[in-house]
Amino acid sequence: MKTEQKAFSIKYHHIEAPTFQDKELSKQLKRRMLINPKTTQEEGSYREPELEYLAKNPWTYKRKLNGENMRVLWDGDQAVWNGRTDNFSTDTTTAEYMNSTFAEEIFEEKFGRDKIVLLFGEHMGPKTQGNELCLDSTEFVLFDVNIASVWLEPKSLQSIANYFGLRTCYDYMRPEDEERDYTDTLENLIDLTVRGEFADWEGIVAVPSTGVFNRKGDRIICKIKNQDYLRAKEED
Repeated sequence: MKTEQKAFSIKYHHIEAPTFQDKELSKQLKRRMLINPKTTQEEGSYREPELEYLAKNPWTYKRKLNGENMRVLWDGDQAVWNGRTDNFSTDTTTAEYMNSTFAEEIFEEKFGRDKIVLLFGEHMGPKTQGNELCLDSTEFVLFDVNIASVWLEPKSLQSIANYFGLRTCYDYMRPEDEERDYTDTLENLIDLTVRGEFADWEGIVAVPSTGVFNRKGDRIICKIKNQDYLRAKEED
């Protein structure tokens, strides 16, 4: 069968911010601002108890891209793709790019027919969200991979990207991020965002470095966006 855009049930999970709203600062600035646990005396800053428990442990972070979320599924028989939802509408150029980039023979050669493979990426290019990456043409920028129910670490994700001729969100990060192996504590990552460390990006997404799930079986993951945390300009 031919690779095509098609509805399928598996979607990328929703990601929340790690902390609650800073009510006083939000009132002062007249917009939503979230708590920085490193500098507050307020108890219960974190949205989930697991986040507070893990906050001083190593987390792996990556750049959050501002494009159109897309997903690709290899079910061992066919390669199909779609947007964040099955109502995704796109142009002919993007459809042709997706069909050729994710040809089923590439999946079969790499993974065989006995694994469920999910690729999650951001549709970036000259026609998406202001073209944040200043690209000349459409790209599927890979940011997450799940193979047989296992979420891949950064190096493995980059290996998959190389196989398909893709770039990843890590390719659009900085040398200093690579030097620290894309790792820091959650507490520090929030504080760095507050102080403008990632001001040139929309924000970051972070997961515990070992990969952790909560009691409900949900993956522990959070997004730290500048619009929720960046305070450097207000405090100058």
